[in-house]
Amino acid sequence: MDELEKAGHKKNHLKKPDITVEQILEAAVQFHTRTDEWPGRDTKERNPDGALKDTTWLSIDAALRVGNRGLPGGSSLADELEKAGHKKNQSKQPVITVGQILEAAVQFHARTGEWPSQHTKEPVRDGALKDMSWKAINSALYQGNRGLPGGSSLPDALKPFKKAAKEGRLEEFVRERLGDQSGEGSGTSGTSPISNPPPGLNI
Repeated sequence: MDELEKAGHKKNHLKKPDITVEQILEAAVQFHTRTDEWPGRDTKERNPDGALKDTTWLSIDAALRVGNRGLPGGSSLADELEKAGHKKNQSKQPVITVGQILEAAVQFHARTGEWPSQHTKEPVRDGALKDMSWKAINSALYQGNRGLPGGSSLPDALKPFKKAAKEGRLEEFVRERLGDQSGEGSGTSGTSPISNPPPGLNI
């Protein structure tokens, strides 16, 4: 606050009102209700109404980190969403690999006859990605979370596997593509890319 504002002669229009973690979480829940996604610091949409109207999620995350606008600092948007039980902080989750994702997808296909998508309700049953949702996997591939490079998607990763399956050479293709990824953290030993292969997929 400058001296003119202290003296009551001028209002500092740059000063924004204080906000609370409760208001941030309320806005996050409203965002999720509207979009079926949780906001992140890179979310482009501004808050449309309420105490945080026209505030960007990037500025909210910054305020939580450094302690602006009445907040204590030392936190983040991801941290607060995790504390509230809404969303796990992906930056604190273990690193995963494309090889692990493909292995889990092949396991899923062998068991169900279908390929997983971001809309698949059943999470990964076992292995390195146990209990992870396919929606989260797709998001990690796209956004570059969990140690992945980003810029991809589950459909992109599975496209050549689907093509091989239609051509009747899935088993051979899996050996070619995943057989050399055992050192990439796929959770397997030896040359086989699939540990405990399900019936019908003899890798």
